[in-house]
Amino acid sequence: APGYPLFLFASSESDWVLRVALSDRDLVKIKTGDAASISFDAFPRREFEAEVAETATSSDPFTGTYEVELRILHPEKKFVTGLIGAAIIIPARKENYLSLPVQTLHEAEGDKAYIYVADDSSYYKKTISIALITDSLIYFTADLDTNALIISEGAEYLNPTAGIRIVE
Repeated sequence: APGYPLFLFASSESDWVLRVALSDRDLVKIKTGDAASISFDAFPRREFEAEVAETATSSDPFTGTYEVELRILHPEKKFVTGLIGAAIIIPARKENYLSLPVQTLHEAEGDKAYIYVADDSSYYKKTISIALITDSLIYFTADLDTNALIISEGAEYLNPTAGIRIVE
């Protein structure tokens, strides 16, 4: 909201921390102790190591975001309250996703989408769970053979009773 701070930078007795607001989708991916990298406008081209020190257990009633406190591991002596910073949090738990060109996506609703997979001279419709869509790729989870042939063109002409011919 206008006038509401994006980041709060403050110090406790001996630690310097950066408080950031995260969405619920991002909050559930991190935990206390996860690594972070922080940069400040006051220190161009420098990054500072940090770690997740604390996560909120409830959302802010005004923004709907969750506050996360990042503790700077090796602070500068020149830090002052009010520095403007940016943070990247690196979750310890990694998730593996498959990716395909956006053109292979034919139908979608919410976080579910459908692709068509070629199987010899026939095809079948496969449900996938969307994790992220960028300009050129869709990242998803599904039980899918990485060598499967995905139909990227002509899906609008598919007929359940007709066979297909694969052209490479």
